[in-house]
Amino acid sequence: MRRPGIKTLVGFILLCLGGLSLVTAADRRPALPFSNDLQSTLDAAKASGKPVVSSFVAVWCPVCGRMKREAFRDPGVMTMTDEFLWVRVDIDRNLSTARQYGIDAVPEIHLLDSEGQTRAKLVGLLTGPELQNILTRFLEDLKLPPEAQPEELAAPGTDSLRSDLIWSPKGYRGLSICFSNVGYGPLRLDSQSPFQSLRLGLRPRTPSTLADNQWQIRAALTWVNIWALDQEFDSLDNQFFLDYEMLQGTVSAAYGITDTLEIEGEFQNRSRFGGHMDGFIQGFHDLFAIDQNDRDEVPKDLFKFDLTPFDGRPAVSLANADRGSFVRSLGVSLQHNVTCGTSRLPAFSYSGTVRLSDSDDLGTELDFGLSVAIARRFGPIYVYGTLGYSWFGEDDFHGLKLKNTQGTFLAALEWRYLPRQSLLFQLLITEGLIENLDVFSETSNEVTLGWKWQVIPKGVLELGLIENIVSFDNSPDFGFHVGYSHRF
Repeated sequence: MRRPGIKTLVGFILLCLGGLSLVTAADRRPALPFSNDLQSTLDAAKASGKPVVSSFVAVWCPVCGRMKREAFRDPGVMTMTDEFLWVRVDIDRNLSTARQYGIDAVPEIHLLDSEGQTRAKLVGLLTGPELQNILTRFLEDLKLPPEAQPEELAAPGTDSLRSDLIWSPKGYRGLSICFSNVGYGPLRLDSQSPFQSLRLGLRPRTPSTLADNQWQIRAALTWVNIWALDQEFDSLDNQFFLDYEMLQGTVSAAYGITDTLEIEGEFQNRSRFGGHMDGFIQGFHDLFAIDQNDRDEVPKDLFKFDLTPFDGRPAVSLANADRGSFVRSLGVSLQHNVTCGTSRLPAFSYSGTVRLSDSDDLGTELDFGLSVAIARRFGPIYVYGTLGYSWFGEDDFHGLKLKNTQGTFLAALEWRYLPRQSLLFQLLITEGLIENLDVFSETSNEVTLGWKWQVIPKGVLELGLIENIVSFDNSPDFGFHVGYSHRF
């Protein structure tokens, strides 16, 4: 087989450069003066008497991009620039507006008179000449006396090429923005590790906010077993034996102030008690030939928290009196969505949290936290990332000084294998809180497998299994999570 010669390669490169120059030249053509604010455009229409062309689009819609490059830059359409006011509405970030106008596919163009009444709906791909003809006829009909004007202009069959929405306006995901890059989202779990759990940290969030005037209520329970035993006692090692369980309850209510701004209030309570999972976990280890790590050498259902630092710091030993609720909190979070993403970039949001905590171990304190979140969809797979940082008061745990800051990171994958069900895999990494305490000074790495199911149109059930496959001492040995969210 002959290899391509230099002339062939040069010709191919010139052809590619020529094609690129044509695309670049097309992008340099004059563009219509589109606004991004529908309401201000409607106000301007009433003042000027001009009709409005409102284009409803989405960043994930390839047909929308084609119309933006071709039909809306067509020379014939450009001659009508001053005849209309032009507005482009991103349905991802303007969900309330999209619902108000009944958008069920994109691109969808609404032709409105100067009073803001929709007179025609054009769904799907239009060429430049087709759009010009429709706009010309629309202007001619508006010149007729009011009694002779049709109530709604007949639109040609333009929906042969369109992008159906990947959401249901009446469904759970249809009540929050960024539905194109955000699925049902990760399980909202904060750290359950032995020392990180002394404080109630930041909750992982997704860059999606409730639509304007929408509500969400949520309730969740997380039950974990803690097992950590120092099996190699040495005078230079910290000695520890932890054997207990925790149950965390959370209830919250969130409200969409606008389509891109959400406020949420929540109450949390965390309790500790003896190990009721011990028999189940030992049986599971036996079934799969997993080492018991001396679990079978101690009585079941113990409540044990013994820690002896090697450097002379005070030993910590919790007794039966320390069972029960040990930390409670009231928190308020404000989240702002910056962008729902583009065809290449992820959705992005940031949030701030203020929390008043009352702890039997640490006392009462006011905590602050900031976090940022991103999300990106790749077909049926959603990728999430949340980075958080918290500031706490100056605390010590029974004589052991704790850090007053903490960083967290969540990475999660969601696979929407069915329209109303998703499988999740997530890793929560939380910075250690105590200096020079072996594994307890290191970051905890908590792995969770989850499942979400939209059991009714506006309600989602979530289940999770927590396992310590990364950090065996500084993370929960095993745990269950269940929650339910409802939007209205």
